[in-house]
Amino acid sequence: MSFVLTILSFYINLVFVKGCVHLNTFGMQLLLDWFLISSFKSSLYMLQKYQLDRISLHDSKRATYEHTKKSAENLMLLGQTDRAVQLLLETDADNDSYYVDCLRSVLFV
Repeated sequence: MSFVLTILSFYINLVFVKGCVHLNTFGMQLLLDWFLISSFKSSLYMLQKYQLDRISLHDSKRATYEHTKKSAENLMLLGQTDRAVQLLLETDADNDSYYVDCLRSVLFV
């Protein structure tokens, strides 16, 4: 991380103090993007963990088909395909969306 900060400070020094590098250069943008991604990586992991905990809570309290459908969609967005497929296959055969949910579960596998 200190290596990246050193390179980043070098480019910032060139851009703002010496004025010999344009701010829109590809290298500067690439370094800034990499720095932002690496610094927020742990924050993104914590956000994903929070969302998974929240979906787990909603999953435990689901009562209607709409709740089940929303839980399955959110689980798919977070990469929890096994649990999403399981929820889709729990649809009652009497439900109008039974066939569609079966097709979705096949696509997710």
